[in-house]
Amino acid sequence: MRYRNEEERSYLDELEKKLIIKCIKCGSMARKEKNRNIMMLICTWKACKAKRTLWSNTIFERFKTDPTKVLSVVRLWFEGYKIKQIKELMDISGSTIINILSAVREKTVEKYYSDLEQIGGDDIIVEVDEAKFGKRKYHRGHRVEGVWVFGMVERTVERKAVFIVVENRSADTLLFLMKKYIKKDSIIFSDCWRGYARVGEYFHRH
Repeated sequence: MRYRNEEERSYLDELEKKLIIKCIKCGSMARKEKNRNIMMLICTWKACKAKRTLWSNTIFERFKTDPTKVLSVVRLWFEGYKIKQIKELMDISGSTIINILSAVREKTVEKYYSDLEQIGGDDIIVEVDEAKFGKRKYHRGHRVEGVWVFGMVERTVERKAVFIVVENRSADTLLFLMKKYIKKDSIIFSDCWRGYARVGEYFHRH
């Protein structure tokens, strides 16, 4: 049995109608034009005439699959269907499904961190530290395989916190994250590792 995705198609059709379509190059209005079943946006200013697909800079741009199918895969996944079941219902490859779901996770994480509000504030203490999460390789010695996580936690009743996986623990990386997620007038508590040496140059106290 094939999955009928009328709801997804209707949703995308309505979304297309509501989009305010402008040229990303010059800002002029753009017109829609179908080219081999791909909806293109073409700038109406004769001196520009820049072209792009309707779904540029969205998750749909990454795949040759019909955007309706991409949306259906995501919907079925959230409804609890397994990859094998989605593959049979949608008649698309397992690798395509995995790639779609990976892209959704990536975009979700990006959106989550971009929407996070800064923690701390006037004379609020924020504790910062890093920890490695993983396990000892072959259960021998002290070498730990895993990922480093940088944590920032308010010393308040609410205990607001931000935790981020980091590829490296350089002073530049940690200070960048602190500036992004902690208010400048906060008081920073750390273990005084040399990576935090420049923290006092930016924050209220350290």
